[in-house]
Amino acid sequence: AHADGKFASAIDHFEKAIDINPRYTEAMLNLAVLYNDLGQYDKSKTLYKQLSVRGGKGDSRVEPVLRGKLSNLHADIGDIYRSIGLYGHAIDEYRKALELNPTYLDIRTKLGQALREQGRHQESLQELKSVLKTKDTYSPALIQLGITHYAMQNISEALKVWRRAIAQDPENQRARMYLRLCEA
Repeated sequence: AHADGKFASAIDHFEKAIDINPRYTEAMLNLAVLYNDLGQYDKSKTLYKQLSVRGGKGDSRVEPVLRGKLSNLHADIGDIYRSIGLYGHAIDEYRKALELNPTYLDIRTKLGQALREQGRHQESLQELKSVLKTKDTYSPALIQLGITHYAMQNISEALKVWRRAIAQDPENQRARMYLRLCEA
């Protein structure tokens, strides 16, 4: 029903499934995704909280696939908050995602961006540098590190980072654009 765009029917089916089996993780997760797709973020967030609280009872480990889905959902919510300028909320969501999967470099990079956008430049540098310690060729982190240096008026460091990104990937258009802009 969700895939066919019959959202009311999909909500009804997921809720009935959860009534039958309150521990039906996949139904809860899919309902949370549906609420998120419909812009009902409060309902979606409530379901995420129920899933995470449940994980703390008995065996506190969450299966890896579910942990990955939850991380990505927290990151999606973080992206929404960031897109409307609620950087503190975005940072909280990215950190929740990273609690579940600290090795997700894309989410850690987004955390670095949100920290910079909130004016927390030193923390942004730390996050972005930690990504590059893990994978020194990760272009998105290099680009964002350059932008953070630029925001801090450290132009020579920004240039150095963007040149490094281009050296690793000569076709990196974003790095080329920032480099041209900075050199102009």
